Amino acid sequence: MFLHFIWKVIKVFSTLSEEIQLNESFIIGKGGVKTVYQHPNYQSRCIKIAYNFSKKRPVRREILYLIFYYHYHKPFTHLSAFHGMCKTNFGKGAVFDLIRNYDGSLSKMLSDHIIDPNLPQLSPAQIVLLLDELYDHLIEHSIIACDPAANNLAVQFSEPECAKLVIVDGIGNPHFVKIADFSKKYAAKTIHKKWQKYVERSQILHEVLSKGKYKVKIL
Repeated sequence: MFLHFIWKVIKVFSTLSEEIQLNESFIIGKGGVKTVYQHPNYQSRCIKIAYNFSKKRPVRREILYLIFYYHYHKPFTHLSAFHGMCKTNFGKGAVFDLIRNYDGSLSKMLSDHIIDPNLPQLSPAQIVLLLDELYDHLIEHSIIACDPAANNLAVQFSEPECAKLVIVDGIGNPHFVKIADFSKKYAAKTIHKKWQKYVERSQILHEVLSKGKYKVKIL
């Protein structure tokens, strides 16, 4: 009930904001549900606008869970924070952190680092280390990522040789019964199952995990 109330408040306040003008030059990326734009007023923020209205539920769920985690003082070191709704000439948008590296460049997805030879090459051992760190963080703080796939994990460099993974999409508990939201034990089980599906059984990560001597997670 608390989250649904917050959602209604957000929708009301989004109608009061000044309309932001966007165009194609602001596009950073486009997925199966949302188009992501550089926020014209803030270099460190982006605006996500859903165009696939049949799949808007995950967008709403992610926003509500980011608010939920903020309310319960969860650390956002590996999350892209939500900064509210806004009006744009393309419709309503959601404002999030835009993940950048120490030099101001946009952080690329883990999947890009694996397949694009022009990006900084992370060794399999480095990737395994980053994944282990993220998994431990999610378990420790009961942060549920329903889709921790490689294309949802940004590799953020704070220094040339120092990186971490930041989840930019797919946050929240997708189950109808929300026991995992208030039970560390059930949260860990949910996190573990999603990790098995999207990381340990991932085709794009299969070779990397093997070469990096990844150890399968056991609860």
